[in-house]
Amino acid sequence: MLSMSVCGGLIVALTTCAAAVDGTVGFSMTRRQLSQNASVALRPLTYNNKWLPGEGEYLIDVDIGTPPQHFELLLDTGSSNLFVASAQAAPCLNYYCPGGSFNAAASTTYNLVEEPMLFNISYADGSVVIGNYSTDVVSIGDATLTNFTFGLANQIQVSPGGGAAAAQYGIMGVSFDGQETAACFQGYTGHVDTCEVNFTIPTMPDALYSAGFINSRSYSLYMDNVLEHKGSILFGGIDTVKFHGSLVTLATQVAKGGAQNGTYVGQDLQLTSIAATSNGTTTHFSDAGYSATVTIDSGSAGIHLPDPYYSAIMSALPAKTYQGNTVIACKYATLDANITLGLTGADGTKVSLDLPLSQFIETDYDMSNGGYNSTAHTFDTDGEELCVLALDLSAAPTGMTIGDPLFRSMYIVFDLDHRTISFAPASYNTNVSNIVAIGPDGVLALNGTGSSASPAGGSIASPNATQPVGASGTATSSSLRSSRSGVLVCSMMMLALALWSAT
Repeated sequence: MLSMSVCGGLIVALTTCAAAVDGTVGFSMTRRQLSQNASVALRPLTYNNKWLPGEGEYLIDVDIGTPPQHFELLLDTGSSNLFVASAQAAPCLNYYCPGGSFNAAASTTYNLVEEPMLFNISYADGSVVIGNYSTDVVSIGDATLTNFTFGLANQIQVSPGGGAAAAQYGIMGVSFDGQETAACFQGYTGHVDTCEVNFTIPTMPDALYSAGFINSRSYSLYMDNVLEHKGSILFGGIDTVKFHGSLVTLATQVAKGGAQNGTYVGQDLQLTSIAATSNGTTTHFSDAGYSATVTIDSGSAGIHLPDPYYSAIMSALPAKTYQGNTVIACKYATLDANITLGLTGADGTKVSLDLPLSQFIETDYDMSNGGYNSTAHTFDTDGEELCVLALDLSAAPTGMTIGDPLFRSMYIVFDLDHRTISFAPASYNTNVSNIVAIGPDGVLALNGTGSSASPAGGSIASPNATQPVGASGTATSSSLRSSRSGVLVCSMMMLALALWSAT
């Protein structure tokens, strides 16, 4: 779910795509090779993007309609659906929809779903999106999906605070299916939250799998160092050069209570401990026996914690609020310190993730003008240079998300088929790749081939970690032919645009 409460720069992505031939993979002038760890020929589908730092987001270039209309959509691991703004929505007519707006009348392949359905999304910044579920041709690079179901936002209420919000960009959710956003029959007059319509549509991973572009409903995310401003999403595969050590896998949480009882509705785990370590001294903020559901969310700029944990960490660092931002003295970016989160999976697997404090600190965010500017500096009244800290107070006492600092510290693999999340310490600043496909048996028990040299990502301690699903083995550089489609690679450049906040 998109969850941003500190100021941030929205990003416009300029994307180039290339389809790989059998046995080779290429992106950003780098040859990518496939491994023969799987027992059958498998080829993953890849997108490379520059990381959208801190308060930014991943953007995926998508074409919809015939002839194609172009969009730049926010990637969100916390939701399932794809929606875009309608060209007839008031903000797109009177202001600007920077992610693109869809003209349904201009597409010869556009249709409403057979039994018209509405969707409704509300954001923490006050923006609201309402529209119809529709079908059309949807393309990502060389992958084309016919009759893909998406939301067309006809009504967009922008944030009262102004600025271009997520509502005006559109979102591509990549979580579990069954999370259709407030689906209601056309003409329904009650409150949208009371709709109980059994309306499930394929997600993007579902559709890519069904069309034969990938061999499992899975993807991995890599966001690189906080200073590098780049990263990648890999559908259907794992890049072993992007991490070191072993992948540790946890089973995701099943929703409890209500209409969603017994279903998977998000990338949720149990947060069981919160601590900070500096100069060899560890401070524990949570009590023994503590446990609360937390969402692993690429749509979250930082880590959102409730009080008293948020305030305790702020005091311990020390951090403060300044001009509406959570900030810390920039000098702490070089401090040898970690925020440590204890996570437990639904299968009982426990893992302790050390996230370097440096990956929380945005040294190049311009607090005065927004966006990212390495020459911009902000000083408090004492002359201390301040940097944005990717830590926030959650809106609800139990509403916790873990976002960018985790994704920068860890290489993370989401396996929707087996309902697992795998973590390994990230390796930074690499311009090579070694892709291993994820097949029907799930995530391979892989060891990373990336460097652990400084600077590197976080570290993992797991007292009872289990090996990932699938056969064990390490990656090799052997090429692999496939009966499925070739690997597709897209590289992205970005430009900071505006400030926004959404949940």
